[in-house]
Amino acid sequence: MCLALSNVVRRCHKREIFLRMEQGSYQPAPSPVRLMDGLQTMLGANAKVEAPETAIIDHTVFQLVMQEALSNCTKYSNPEAPIEAKARLCAGVP
Repeated sequence: MCLALSNVVRRCHKREIFLRMEQGSYQPAPSPVRLMDGLQTMLGANAKVEAPETAIIDHTVFQLVMQEALSNCTKYSNPEAPIEAKARLCAGVP
């Protein structure tokens, strides 16, 4: 029961963030994030990850984007195929 409630709370929080982004009321809070470690943790030890060690990004948005990408990965790819992720920083992108 606690796990189900936890999932509902997480989904509600995610929906709230998306709604605030759509309304233009979300205030990003960029901070240093250990990008490489975060990706490896989210994707698992068997995933191949290429990314900068750290980046200054909004941690909440990073987590939401990665959760969506991982969800799509698991839905639409071969379950036996290894996950590969590549991230790079782009100059001039807000």
